[in-house]
Amino acid sequence: STLLYGYQRQLLTSLNAVDRPDIAFRVNVVLIGFNALANVALVLAIGWVGAAIATALSAAFGGVLAYRRLRNLVEFSTPYLDISRQIAAALVMGVVVYGALWVENSYRVLAHNAALVVTLVTVGAAVYFGVLLALSSEFRDTVKQNLFISI
Repeated sequence: STLLYGYQRQLLTSLNAVDRPDIAFRVNVVLIGFNALANVALVLAIGWVGAAIATALSAAFGGVLAYRRLRNLVEFSTPYLDISRQIAAALVMGVVVYGALWVENSYRVLAHNAALVVTLVTVGAAVYFGVLLALSSEFRDTVKQNLFISI
């Protein structure tokens, strides 16, 4: 959901930049309403995991809505390959984190909630970064320019 929300936020910022805060406001109103309804429905239907799913669906829905509105105002190219690389990295990260959580629940390696959260966040971030680094030469170049090292 964070990845999707990042794109949605960029699109809303672009709507504001082309002097259409009215459209950005309407997209936000729809997003908030959709998020509230989806959260209630999915939490009641499947529990607290439903809140995470509702948030991801809301970010995706808001992103599509903002994209369509901005596309009507400005011509731009969408970097589908870059987006697909980020989605792939997020999916690999999700599988690895879920696997690590399964191992923890099965074998109680850490047996402490705070340690588990820190470990899962660290592993998830490292996997996402590593996969994106492997998949994207543009990302590698950006990292090189900002870290001043050879990779």
